[in-house]
Amino acid sequence: SGCVTGAMVDTRDGSVYSMPEDKEWGGNGTYIDSKKESEILLTVAVAQSPTGEVEETRKYWEWDEGLKKFKFDKIESVLLENDE
Repeated sequence: SGCVTGAMVDTRDGSVYSMPEDKEWGGNGTYIDSKKESEILLTVAVAQSPTGEVEETRKYWEWDEGLKKFKFDKIESVLLENDE
């Protein structure tokens, strides 16, 4: 299974927060990415199209410090270069 799950830990006080729920994907995709000190979390689902092209669907989530949760920001699809 390619399921990804996780949590965010606030290093200031040790509070633990859940990853954003993505009911469309039934999880958080193929992988996640974020940068230190960034408020943006990227979840990515990678799939092969019927024509054989590999496509990444990227969802961007923004951390809302006041609400203490991630809010969906935007989605984009990117065709990856074929190395053959």
